[in-house]
Amino acid sequence: MNTLQKLSVAASTTILALGVSAGSAHAIALTTDGTWTKFYFDASGSTATPTFQFTIDADQLGTLDVTDAFFKGDVFEVFRDATSLGKTSVVPTSKSGTTDFPDVAFADPSYSKGSFNLGSGFYNIIIKADSSPFGGGGSYLRATTRPVPVPGAIFGVIVAGGALIARQRKNSKAKQTVA
Repeated sequence: MNTLQKLSVAASTTILALGVSAGSAHAIALTTDGTWTKFYFDASGSTATPTFQFTIDADQLGTLDVTDAFFKGDVFEVFRDATSLGKTSVVPTSKSGTTDFPDVAFADPSYSKGSFNLGSGFYNIIIKADSSPFGGGGSYLRATTRPVPVPGAIFGVIVAGGALIARQRKNSKAKQTVA
């Protein structure tokens, strides 16, 4: 997490502690390197803080992962501006077996989670607590990018591989004829 993200998360925590509306917090720049970033939310229907912004280049595809952490049972709806990307999974509510490690929570089926495929473009991500049985808490999200597969490159590998096999067969037959 870079310094700007740490300062923004600290400011968001202060805003929540003061009881200021979660929607009033400023957006922070989210890296697309797969680093988990924490967000905070209040009761069901609240907007999480902070909101996040990032860009996916034209030659890339992306994935946004969101996972609950700590107490189990929070469900989130994820928005790109006013357009819903979807909701995280619904799971039973529980205070047992909790973790504050996002990789552990994301791998655990008893935690609510969601993965959203993204194309190129600018993203302003807003997360709303769809269900918050404990009246608020903290959770995580991460964005990752990968290159767009180039169909021509894949076709080229197939053609080159086919040519190599054909050449090997021809050489094998020529050796059998000589013998």
